[in-house]
Amino acid sequence: AVLDQARDGLQQFIRAALTSNRCKVPPLVVHMDDYLGPQQDSLLGDMSYNTAMLQLAKWYDTFAISYGEVVRDISWLEGDSTFFNKNDVHFSNWAHQTIAWSIGFASLELLSTFCDDGFARAVYNFNSTGGDH
Repeated sequence: AVLDQARDGLQQFIRAALTSNRCKVPPLVVHMDDYLGPQQDSLLGDMSYNTAMLQLAKWYDTFAISYGEVVRDISWLEGDSTFFNKNDVHFSNWAHQTIAWSIGFASLELLSTFCDDGFARAVYNFNSTGGDH
């Protein structure tokens, strides 16, 4: 199926990227999906890549950004053509700006999560040692 092919290809990429660096800290793997796609009969096929990307990003703890997730409801459900054009997959400047904002927001969210995780580890280590440094 389409989902299995997308998942297999992405998983090979993630594993290759994570093992490519011999340092102690693995590299930051970023997936940027900028495809919303024209409405067509193969809607589930179009969404397979996005689904696989998000599943694997959660599994491998990598970074995934999806333009489609940001504007899908506006474009498909409400029929707003600002971010989506049924006849052409190259969208207007609004779409490009939205992708840039999505990357910016996701980067800030990543930084915030990283800092929160570091703080949580520090508190746990402090509490587990009885407050000794």
